[in-house]
Amino acid sequence: MRIENDLEFIFGKIGNICKNFTNKTFFITGGTGFFGKWFLHFFIYLKEKKNINIKIYVLSRNPARFLEQYSIFDKDYIIFIKGDIREFKFIDGRIDYILHLAATNAEETFNNMDPLEKFESSAFGIKRILEFARVKKIKKFLFASSGSIYGKNCQEEFISENCLTSPNILDNVASALPEGKRVSEFYCSYYSQKYNLNITIARCFSFVGPYLQMDVHYAIGNFIKSSIEEKRIYINGDGTPIRSFMYISDLIIWLLTILFQGKSGEAYNVGSSKGITILELAKLVASCFDEDIKIEIARQEDKKTSSSNRYLPSIEKAKNELGLEEYTNLKEAIKKTIRSLECQ
Repeated sequence: MRIENDLEFIFGKIGNICKNFTNKTFFITGGTGFFGKWFLHFFIYLKEKKNINIKIYVLSRNPARFLEQYSIFDKDYIIFIKGDIREFKFIDGRIDYILHLAATNAEETFNNMDPLEKFESSAFGIKRILEFARVKKIKKFLFASSGSIYGKNCQEEFISENCLTSPNILDNVASALPEGKRVSEFYCSYYSQKYNLNITIARCFSFVGPYLQMDVHYAIGNFIKSSIEEKRIYINGDGTPIRSFMYISDLIIWLLTILFQGKSGEAYNVGSSKGITILELAKLVASCFDEDIKIEIARQEDKKTSSSNRYLPSIEKAKNELGLEEYTNLKEAIKKTIRSLECQ
């Protein structure tokens, strides 16, 4: 997988932040997922290309299976710990920074994971990792929350961190993950104030890039996969919902900046503010291929709901307070993702 240029780009933007990593130890949950693999790649880049001495602990339910598939991460300075986020055994030694990226497995969610299991994994897991952070007296803690905590009723064109809407609690299937994240944010706020822990929250929206799973519930991944395999894109709807997508290397820049420069106890939206309809997205994906990609739509536009189905973050807080930007346009992000698949 050719991502060296992306890693160099990340370092070019936050090289000054990376000075903080020298002789430091990170503890990562969710290190085997989409976000986590990119963090591991970047830490390897820092260690082996920039000679920054760094040590990484990665909590995983099945490290052996992961390393069998991704041997590139089998390094002596990356230590995998087998355990569940809700009950893992605390390790000895110093921990400086925690990246809590863990979320329910995308495949499990796609295959109708029990809502209570999904909720408890998030809500109970955060309490365990925060206790670990308290005991270790860590320097900084980042929690990767979700933009889904705002629910579907926010009337803002771009959802700001001050939006107080929430998911429909009675729809336990749809609300399990976002309610778990909301409870997790409560725990973060409590531990930040009660124990004076430096905790920042990143409310993550939608992303694209190498390692994104292509065969679950992510529309952009489905479109890329079906374009490659079937030379067609099928839209299971009317194509009018509006979404946005940030490239994964931009995400790493944002998350590490929020970790080190964000205000403790604060939440920051993370994602792209450049909206695109699902139909426009399908056309954009199709344009990234040399072959003719056919687009099929399941049903005609629903005039009653088309204008209200939006999921776009306001990123003014991150831009104004932290100087962050959107660095990679969506078409280039899609092309990079496609090229990574061709290299596999």
